Amino acid sequence: MNVLNDLFTGGKPEFPEQQQYLELWNTSLDNFRKNIKYIGSFLSDITINFDQYGKSLSRSGKNLISYLLKIETKSNTNIAESMKKFGNFSEMLGDVYSKSSSSLNSMINQRIQKLTEDTSQTRKKMVEETQQAMQDLSKSKANYTKIKAKYDKAVKDSENLHAAFTKAKNDASSNFQVGVEQRFKEKSNASKKECASLQEELKEQIDLINHKHEILETVLKLANYQNIELEKESMITLHDLAHSVICMVRNVLALRKEQSEIKHNEIAELANITLDMIDNNKDNKQRNSIEYLMQKLEQRLNANEDRSKALRGFKTYLSEIMNADESLGKGLEKIGVALMLPDYYTSKKECKAEWLIFNNIFIEISKIHIKFSKEIAKKGSEPLQALIDLKTNIAKKLQTSVQKSIRDHAIIQEEGLKDFEKIKKNEEKKALEIRDRIQNSFQNAEHQVYSSMAENTNLEASHLQNLKGVLATLHMLEEEYNHLIDSLIEKGKQEIENINVEDDFKDQVLYEKKSSLDLSLEISNQRQSLEFEENKNYQNPSEENSILQKFNLEAGSTLVESFACALSKKILLHGRMYLTTTHICFHSYFNSQTIFGRETLLAIPFAEIKKVEKKIHGLIFDNALRITTDNSEFIFASFLYREQAKATVENLIRLNKPSQNAAQKTACEFKIETREKRLQLAKLMKTLKVKTEPVSNRKPESFFKVTLLKDPLSFDVPAQKIFELLFADSAKDFLEKFMELKNETDMKLTQWEPSAPDFYLNQPGESWNESSVRSLDYIRPMKERFPMMPKTHGVHEQQTIYFISKNEFIFEILIKTSGVPFSDCFQAHLRWHVKEVDGKTSLVGRYWMEFLKSTMFSGKIERTSVAETINVINEIWVPLVKNKVNGFLGEKVEEIVPKVKEPVKEENTDFNWMGWAFIGILVIILIIFWNRISRLENDVNRLSVLISKMDHYKIPN
Repeated sequence: MNVLNDLFTGGKPEFPEQQQYLELWNTSLDNFRKNIKYIGSFLSDITINFDQYGKSLSRSGKNLISYLLKIETKSNTNIAESMKKFGNFSEMLGDVYSKSSSSLNSMINQRIQKLTEDTSQTRKKMVEETQQAMQDLSKSKANYTKIKAKYDKAVKDSENLHAAFTKAKNDASSNFQVGVEQRFKEKSNASKKECASLQEELKEQIDLINHKHEILETVLKLANYQNIELEKESMITLHDLAHSVICMVRNVLALRKEQSEIKHNEIAELANITLDMIDNNKDNKQRNSIEYLMQKLEQRLNANEDRSKALRGFKTYLSEIMNADESLGKGLEKIGVALMLPDYYTSKKECKAEWLIFNNIFIEISKIHIKFSKEIAKKGSEPLQALIDLKTNIAKKLQTSVQKSIRDHAIIQEEGLKDFEKIKKNEEKKALEIRDRIQNSFQNAEHQVYSSMAENTNLEASHLQNLKGVLATLHMLEEEYNHLIDSLIEKGKQEIENINVEDDFKDQVLYEKKSSLDLSLEISNQRQSLEFEENKNYQNPSEENSILQKFNLEAGSTLVESFACALSKKILLHGRMYLTTTHICFHSYFNSQTIFGRETLLAIPFAEIKKVEKKIHGLIFDNALRITTDNSEFIFASFLYREQAKATVENLIRLNKPSQNAAQKTACEFKIETREKRLQLAKLMKTLKVKTEPVSNRKPESFFKVTLLKDPLSFDVPAQKIFELLFADSAKDFLEKFMELKNETDMKLTQWEPSAPDFYLNQPGESWNESSVRSLDYIRPMKERFPMMPKTHGVHEQQTIYFISKNEFIFEILIKTSGVPFSDCFQAHLRWHVKEVDGKTSLVGRYWMEFLKSTMFSGKIERTSVAETINVINEIWVPLVKNKVNGFLGEKVEEIVPKVKEPVKEENTDFNWMGWAFIGILVIILIIFWNRISRLENDVNRLSVLISKMDHYKIPN
């Protein structure tokens, strides 16, 4: 996509190289955004599969428990209770899987959406800013072309006028008069003035073109840097998300291992299932009847069937678990095989290695789940089905045996009864024999029935004990499964943690600013011509006057001092700084574009200088000065006498500042009138006792981008009491306790100035100061430090409190650190908004890090500061506040044990001889480098002096 079609339509683009870079970066960002969404979808699919797996486990556990509750009787109570524990385990484990993966999936989607939005926003901003810079530069070039055309026409008209006058003057046949010559001079002067005016416009336009071109190149360089930083931060975020997925699996696996051990210990309770087979029926009614034997058979068969139902329910549960593991394994395998890393990762070796390792982990996990599913079927479901079939067979065998004994007894009983009816009246003795025969037959039948039942009980008990072996085998399978996945996760986690994705961005080549090649030669020739025209009237000036004339300074300027130094641009331009009474001037025989061929001239009025400060150049050379004006900043390095130069510059700045009397003399009537009106207004405001509004000094709410608490703190106390307990001068003990828990020392706290309103001090009176300020200084231990660095650093806090009303105030802290790297680049802001509504007071905390200077470590500094502040506030400050308020309310106060990291303690034994040797080698390298730079500076200074002498003694043509 050509993003500049609206700006350059038709013909060759005006900025082909810059436009090519812009289109390249635009396409790259679009592809990178697609890459982020692709990886995010990959991670989301994995968590969705684990979510579905967890729901399947939970559903299987619930179904087993529900089924067992429906079929539970006295005959299967113990076995049902044992099986329920397996269902409870699956339900709990499934819920953990589902909730963990669902929560992680939501976080992944939010992070990915944020990354894609940031990428789109960066891409849009880059295109808009670059287009605007190109349009501005194009307009400046168009204006330059118009002015140049006018200037060329004016020069040509002047030449034609001069040629016509010369021809008329030298023509003997013409009647040349003095009036004609006078008119020619007037026209010539007017033409020269026009040319001079156009020359000035050309100068201004050339400077403007150079400025606009520098802006364009700066925008491109900044866009390139921001794109690289965005990619790096995004890849770090993706790295963190991958690590979170692995940690989620590892944490659930730890719970699974723990519950598996508990479940294994409960398998021993399966010995109690034989208690289900004990006949507790003590009913002896109709003991000698066939109905009694049939009833005993029916009871035994029903009990056997009840226990078989429990086993069938457990087998169904195992089948569902097997299907869940198989589905998870196939789902993960499908996701892993389908992963095709985009071309973006071709040049990102560390990132590519990380995602290949991550993908391989879950492919291996999928294989383990599929294998586990097959093993459950082979060593769990199949033996259990065989056991159910065996129970069915022995039940049928019992039924056949008992029914035969009962049938034989029924035949004997029926025949005996018939004989007994025939002879019971006549032959009493034979009747008794028949009755005994029937009774003996029943006893034999009963004995056979009980023997069959006893045999059945022993067989069933032995078979049910086999169930214990099946479950032990399943436990061994699960232990093996847990061990394999645990080893895989730990190994992969270690490999991913050893990968540093930032290494892929270390050698990234940044965009190099381009010079304006199409105009540089023309601009250079034009400026040289203009400078020659301006200086050609000076003949044989003295050395001092020559220097002043070279910089077009006024006659009132006087040369004070000069110093050898170098102007820092793209390269160091070695030359000399001349200090006059009105300007800082710099001259070099070199330039930043072609180095040789054109001189560099610079003049800075002292009246425009705002600041002069020392600066370290090149990170190690403490020999530079930085001079800041309203619109620019100049860095002069390689001073031999920097202190003398700085002192001289500062004295000349003071001399050039207009005095108050002079300002009054030069002030116009309008300013005097305005001042008088302002004084009258001030008197009127003082008479009316109008107070200025301090709220304007507060940072806007949008400035604080980080919320410190998930939910605001809320207490059943008024806002005045919160101020008294936490922020008043009398609450110093609270602050001391807070600092003690953070291991901070040497606290120096001032009192509020001016004092708080009488209402907040709980004093009679109506005084109301709308804001108060105090300062706090203390020493904080260094959290992360390198060898030879100090163990502590200083912190200064400026605390301001704004009393908005009796029910609301705002407490702000400006935090500045000293004694740490880059401490001059940033400062932190913290705000507590305290508001009382209906007798309840809420505290809302917000935080932000403000960068005063640009630094490549801004992202690292910001992340560390925000994380540490959130940690300290939530782990120490909030519990401390709750204890303070609870103590006031007479409630329980808990001991606070901070969870923040302790400062890193450096031991001399840790920093061995290899560390000292490395530092020694580094110092030697710096010394050698310093000597070479010093020799180079001396050579360049001698060359500059030699060139200046050659110019001084130059032989005229």
